[in-house]
Amino acid sequence: MTEINTDVAQNPNTAADVKNAVPVTPNADGQDTKSSLDMAVDQNKVAEEKRILEAKDEDLSDEDKSKKAEILKAKSAAQAKVVPEKYEVKVPEGFSNDMSLLETITPVLKEIGVTNEQAQKLADAYMPFFKAKAEEGRKAVQAEQEQSFKTFIDGEKKNTKDKFGAKWNDEMSFIAKFRDAHLSPKTVELLNASGIAENYEFLSDLAKFGRMISEDKLVDGKRVSNADKSPADILFPK
Repeated sequence: MTEINTDVAQNPNTAADVKNAVPVTPNADGQDTKSSLDMAVDQNKVAEEKRILEAKDEDLSDEDKSKKAEILKAKSAAQAKVVPEKYEVKVPEGFSNDMSLLETITPVLKEIGVTNEQAQKLADAYMPFFKAKAEEGRKAVQAEQEQSFKTFIDGEKKNTKDKFGAKWNDEMSFIAKFRDAHLSPKTVELLNASGIAENYEFLSDLAKFGRMISEDKLVDGKRVSNADKSPADILFPK
């Protein structure tokens, strides 16, 4: 025999809460098909669940704790089947959580009864496709940037060679002399990577410095080389 929770009958507030919590199944005429006994049993069950859920774990017996776990599991499963008002999906790290697409298709998802859990599965299934498209786009942008930089470098090279003209080899010799004497390998690497190493104005200045350090002078009757001097000492001698 099923035990009826007497708190339901004795406490009007509890009875009202339970009554509102018990699902009613109407027939075709809109009348409740459950008997009073069935409703009393349902009310007792709801009241018992309410007592277990609201109680502290330390106040529950082992049996009640087991029931509480089952109740929470059942509620979680029921919640997973609910079609949400708004879908919330998680995306992998590194992806923008742009919800515009999800918001666009939300009406369709709700119409066909898709739960949030199912929406998450759809998102997970499409992630490899989106990831591949993102990588494809990244490579396309990178290739475009590389081509643009190459076009810029080729233009700088041609401009520099045209302006140096017949003096190209001589100027390059002076530039190399200054580079080897005063620029570190790291600086040369940065100049090459930035494209400045192909710029006519920059190379013209280096050629001037190279020409200066190539000119030896007589000081007190002795020949003094500028090769070991800094650019500042060469430009602004003391």
